[in-house]
Amino acid sequence: MFNDGDLMINFVTSGPKKKNVEKKPTKKPNIEKQKPNKGGQFISSLFTKNPEIPKIEITKTTVEPEKVFAPNSFNSLKVHKFIIDYVQSKMGFTEMTKIQEVAIPKLLEGSDILVKSQTGSGKTLTYAIPILHKLQSITPEINRSNGVFAIIMLPTRELALQTFQTFQKLVQPFIRIVPGLIIGGEKRKTEKANIRKGVNILVTTPKRLIDHITSTKSLNLQNVQYFVIDEADRLLELGFEADIKTIIEALDKRSNPSLRQNILLSATLTNKVESMVSIALKKPLKIDAEESNMEKFSTPISLKNFCVIVPYKLRLVTLTAFLLDKCKISKKKNKAIVFSSTQDTVEFLYRLLEYTLNKNVEDVDKLQTECDLYKLYGNMEQKERSQVYEKFSKSTCGILLSTDVGSRGLNLQGVDWIIQYNPATSIEDYVHRVGRTARAGAKGNALIFLAPSEVGYLDMLKENDIGIESLEVNDILKCLLIYFANDISKKLKGEKAVEVAAIELQKVFETALEDEDLKEAAKKGFRSFLRAYAAYPGKLRKFFFIKNIHIGHVAKSFCLNEAPSDIKFDRQTAAKGSFNPMKVYGYKFGLKASIKKVNALDEFDSGLGKNMVSKTKPNANKKGKKLKRLRK
Repeated sequence: MFNDGDLMINFVTSGPKKKNVEKKPTKKPNIEKQKPNKGGQFISSLFTKNPEIPKIEITKTTVEPEKVFAPNSFNSLKVHKFIIDYVQSKMGFTEMTKIQEVAIPKLLEGSDILVKSQTGSGKTLTYAIPILHKLQSITPEINRSNGVFAIIMLPTRELALQTFQTFQKLVQPFIRIVPGLIIGGEKRKTEKANIRKGVNILVTTPKRLIDHITSTKSLNLQNVQYFVIDEADRLLELGFEADIKTIIEALDKRSNPSLRQNILLSATLTNKVESMVSIALKKPLKIDAEESNMEKFSTPISLKNFCVIVPYKLRLVTLTAFLLDKCKISKKKNKAIVFSSTQDTVEFLYRLLEYTLNKNVEDVDKLQTECDLYKLYGNMEQKERSQVYEKFSKSTCGILLSTDVGSRGLNLQGVDWIIQYNPATSIEDYVHRVGRTARAGAKGNALIFLAPSEVGYLDMLKENDIGIESLEVNDILKCLLIYFANDISKKLKGEKAVEVAAIELQKVFETALEDEDLKEAAKKGFRSFLRAYAAYPGKLRKFFFIKNIHIGHVAKSFCLNEAPSDIKFDRQTAAKGSFNPMKVYGYKFGLKASIKKVNALDEFDSGLGKNMVSKTKPNANKKGKKLKRLRK
C-alpha cells in the first residue's frame, strides 16, 4: 500500500492569500434541535444523494478447503523426546497440522524443499523442529562459539521477532544452542556484540544480514547447514530478490553449499516465487497440504468471509458501529484488525477512535468499560512497534489499526475479525490479510468494505474460489441505538432511529475535529487515501477508478466538509487511467505540491544510513518495484 513516509511533500503557497476569518465555535450536536421535514424524516447529507447499493448474491467456495490438522500427533515424529515434550507441555501444541505432518519427515531427510501452505498452518514449527533436532544431534556437541548453523530470513522485523521468540522457547531443553536476532531498527553495536559472543541460529531480515556479512568480521558462516527463506512471496514482492541472490552467493563462498539444506516457504506460489526456487533450491521437493490446490489460493475452512457495500459518506460511521458492536456491546470479547491503505489513514482513525470510542457514552453500564486501541505501520519506531505487537497479542479485547505491515505471517493470538477498510491490491494480499484470523483451526471472520462502484472486486474473489456473504449497512448501524440509548431510541423507532443515530455519531466525529491536530490528521489521511486510490494496479483500476468516486463524499468519510471544488485534482488525467501518484496535484486551499524523495525508515530497512548499506545491482523491474514500495 502507499506509504506517505516514502515521500516528503513540500507545500508552498500559490495565488493570493485569503484573509483569516475567525470561526465561531461549533456547538455540540443536539438531536432535539434537529428539524424534521414534512414527512417527519430527518434530513442529513449522510443519507442523501448516495449511489444505489446493488444486491449481492451469496457465493460459496467450489474447491475443497485446505485441511489444517492431521490425524497424527507430534509423538509420531522421529525427533528428540525433549523437543516433543516441550512443544506439547510448554507450548501447548498437541496435534500436528497437515503441513507439519507432511513436511517435517521430508525435512529430516535433508532435501531442499519448497513448502506451500495457508497462513496460520504452523509453518514456523515445520522447519524449527527438524532444524533443532539436527543441531542437538551433532557430535561433538555444538555451542555458541561454533558460529552460525542456521539462517532464517524473513521480510519484516515483526515476523523476525516472532520467529526468534519461537526458537527461544524451543531451545530451552538445549541451552547450549543459542538463537540470535538481527533486524533493522535495533542498535548495530549491540548486534555486533551478540554476534561476537556467538549465535547458532540467526533470525534476520535481508538488508541487515547483508550489512553484517560485509562489515562484521566476527560473523562465522563456515558451518551454515540451513538456509530458510520464510514468507518468500512477500520478500519478492518487496523487491528483495537481488538481496537474496547476494546472500546466497556469500553463503556459497563462506560455507560448503553441498552441506547446506535450503528451505523456501510461501503461502502463495507466484511466478516470482517459482523463479526464486530455481535460484535458491537444488532439485527441491514440492510439498503442499493439499496437492490438488498447489496452484490455488487457499483460505482456512474455519474462516467466514463477508462484505458490506457502503457509500463513502457512511463508511466511517459504519466502521465505528461495527467495532462498537463487536468490541464493546457484544457480550463476547472480540479482537479485530482493521487494514487501511496508508499510514496517514491509520493515524487519523486511531486518533479519532481514541478520542471518541470510550467517550460520549452516558449509559456506560450497557457497554464494556474499555476497548484497547492500537496502531501499527512502517514508520513507527521499532521499539513502539514491538510493544504494540506484544500488547495486542496478549489483550483479550482490542482493535489494531494497521497498514499491510501487519498482514504477513504475524501470529497475533485470538483475532476474531479482520476488517479491510480499504481493499487489498491483489488476491495474494487479500489471502494474507484474512490469514491473521482462523489460525491453526480456530474460527475467524473477515469483512471487506466496498463502495457501490467497487463491487466488481468480488468477481476477483469468486474467480479464486473465495466464497463471500453480504452484510447490510442498516443492520450494522442498529447497534448505535444502544450507544445513544438515552437520546434516540426512546423518541424514535425503526429505520428513522437508526439514521438519526448514524447522523449523531457523525456529528460527534465532526465536533471532535474542532481539535486542530485531529483536523490536520484528517486532511493528511484524506490526501493519502486519494493518492493510494489512484495507485491501484492496472488490473484493479476498472474497479477502483478515481473518476467513479465522489471526492466530496470521500472527504465526508474523513469528517471534512470541503466541497470538491476545494481540491485541485485532475480528473481528466485520472479518467484516462494515466494518473501518476508520484506527480499528484496539491489538494488544499491554493497549495501546490512539489515532491522529493527522502530516506524514510520503514519496516523493510536495515536501520542503517544510506551509505552504510551494501550496494546491490539495480533490479530490472525497478519502476514496478518502486510503485510497490510506495503502496506500502
